[in-house]
This record gives sequence, structure tokens and C-alpha cells, in this order.
Amino acid sequence: MKSYIWENNAGRCLIEWTKLGVSRFRFGFRSKSEALQYMSVGAQNTAPAHIPDFVKDAAAQLDEYFAGVPLVFSVKLDFGTATAFQKKVWAATAMIPYGTTSSYGDVARAADAAGGARAAGNALNSNPVPVIVPCHRVTKADGTTGGYATGPDVKRALLELEAGSRADFSTLNIMR
Repeated sequence: MKSYIWENNAGRCLIEWTKLGVSRFRFGFRSKSEALQYMSVGAQNTAPAHIPDFVKDAAAQLDEYFAGVPLVFSVKLDFGTATAFQKKVWAATAMIPYGTTSSYGDVARAADAAGGARAAGNALNSNPVPVIVPCHRVTKADGTTGGYATGPDVKRALLELEAGSRADFSTLNIMR
């Protein structure tokens, strides 16, 4: 596995990949050294000159996203050892349009697991590529934000970004 660290409007970003596709994405680091601490075991940091085109494309799309450009991600992904259910939940979540939300129950139904809202939430909690698979767009049935692996402030900031506001990720308390 290889990794690349770069900076955009969300702070320092960390992307990891295999030959099959992007396998992990994290953002909001305040420094390169902080991002390096969160690399997967065995990942090697890669110089920009050695980054494959599909990773450059993913980074460019993420730069656009964090600049407030509405887009549909087209990123080659590698979900590795994820379960079939996790893959279904992530695929259903990837279909939620920019600037909109769906409930955990809606995502569960789309993943052929009616009544599995809690299970869908658990699958989303282990999403290795947040933003690309937009788990921040999944809310509770009552419309409140619900959980988010990096914290509720980050989820709200992403939703506000999609609503046209500028989010300052440098001021957020991002949970790791």
C-alpha cells in the first residue's frame, strides 16, 4: 500500500491506495507529521512524481469538493476485505446526491436490509473513504445529523459546505 499527503481547503489530506484503487482517505490534519502518524501500518509515503493517475484524479476531485464545487466522485476504489453488506451500504450511500441527505433507514433499505438502520450506521462508521463515499449525507430519521466517525462538527461542516457555505476545517475538533 502506498500513500500521498497534500494540502487543500480541508487541511492536510492523506490518501492511500493499492494497485486496485483508493483504499483510504483522511483529511483535516494540521501538519504533514500529524498525517504521517495516521498512515496505515506498512504504507509507504510516495513522492508526487510516482503517484498513479487514478490517485492524482482522486486528489484533484477532492480539491474541487473542498473548494465548494458540486461534483459526483468518479474514483477507482479498493474496499479490500470489507463485507458484502458494507459494500452494499457504501454503494447505496454513494448514490446520495450532493447537497441532499438520506436517513440511515433509507440507506439500509437501498442495501436490501430493511429494518437495518443501526447496521447501516455501523457500516458507515467503518467507511474507509469518507467524502468520496459521502457518509456525512446520512442522517437520523428525524433529520438530525446523527453520528460521524470524525465528529459531529465535521459532519455539519461538510453539510454546510454542500449547502454553499465555506467551512473552516482548521478550527474544527476532528476526532481520530
